[in-house]
Amino acid sequence: MKYVEHLGAAALVGLLLLPVTTFAKDKNEGSLKLFDTVRVGSTQLQPGNYKVEWNGDGTTVNVNILQDKKTVATTSAKLIGYTSGYDAVVIEPATSKTQAKDLEEVDFGKQKAGLQFKPAS
Repeated sequence: MKYVEHLGAAALVGLLLLPVTTFAKDKNEGSLKLFDTVRVGSTQLQPGNYKVEWNGDGTTVNVNILQDKKTVATTSAKLIGYTSGYDAVVIEPATSKTQAKDLEEVDFGKQKAGLQFKPAS
């Protein structure tokens, strides 16, 4: 009889933790597709597909940019709210032909969040 009570209690605890684990699965990551060479911090990223992951508390977060599961750039960024539902990439134009463009902001529509790498001018 006690076995049934313990089993019932364990099932109840499991059901109560289900929403917590569902929220815990939300990852702070998104996709980034570049069509031009851009600079993030001191790293130049070539055109291609990237995965962006961020973590940290508050508005300043640590950012890892990965390509083919390999980290190719790390930097910090300001986490901003973004609610339009669309992905977007903002690139600051280069001031000369020899200078790389700067990645200024990446918005992730599904996460309703964005990362600002450089203050908007």
